[in-house]
Amino acid sequence: MKPQILSRHVSFDTLASVPWVGVSRLVTIMENVIKRGPNTKNTWISLISRANIIMKSFSTRHLSRMIMILSKCQFCDQSFIERLKSESMKRVDDSDILSCSGFLFGLDKMGVCDAVLLNHFRNRVIDQIPASTVAYPLVLLLNIFAKHKDREMTNILLSEILKKKDTLTPQGFAMPLIDVLSNFSKDDEIAVALTPLFLESLNNSENMDLRSLVQVYNALGKSEFPSKSHYLDFLANHIVKHIEWVLFAALIPKFVGKYTPNIPNFKLLRKSIAYKSRAAG
Repeated sequence: MKPQILSRHVSFDTLASVPWVGVSRLVTIMENVIKRGPNTKNTWISLISRANIIMKSFSTRHLSRMIMILSKCQFCDQSFIERLKSESMKRVDDSDILSCSGFLFGLDKMGVCDAVLLNHFRNRVIDQIPASTVAYPLVLLLNIFAKHKDREMTNILLSEILKKKDTLTPQGFAMPLIDVLSNFSKDDEIAVALTPLFLESLNNSENMDLRSLVQVYNALGKSEFPSKSHYLDFLANHIVKHIEWVLFAALIPKFVGKYTPNIPNFKLLRKSIAYKSRAAG
């Protein structure tokens, strides 16, 4: 049975202690509030006020972790976000690869990751990449650098993620594929760099969930990836096996687009209808 404590809000006594807690405890409370609540404005005013007071005491790792947590919070005011950005830029020389990914990914979610911030962290990220033992922070970094159209960093990160592919979950393959296909849809050089990871993802496609498969399918369909028709058919065969009739109607808008028809998506729609009709028969 699932422990009931997971569904309860952080206790009043815990929240009442916030004005006196230290860095580690504060970050833990923030994480628990994000997961369990109460996600109210007053709760976050108290938490953010304490963070403002003790900001100089934060280690680089704790600051990065807090930024990742706060990227999911809707009550951060702009002045505090700008302070987080400024403080992050002061910590670049102390940042390992996990901290770099937390700073850039979290601040991007907050809407303040710009060219200045990326350039400030760029060399540090390159220096720290070899120290990463898992793909997770590299996938987060790829999301940011691909979004900002940095071809060199995208190539570097794709190569390193491929080396650590064994640490990716089946769903973990989807994020880098979607990020690269969406942002470099007509780039032949990037397509060559992406191909090995894409082929690895196909080997894991049987274990991908429906959402990941559909997202990859849509991103691939809108790109000019070489031989994409073959790969679309391959993905479609896995997608239709996942679809239940109860979900099918909800997914139709994703397949056909809201207004403009998409040819690969119509092919998937027809294949899905045929597959489900045979199954029903």
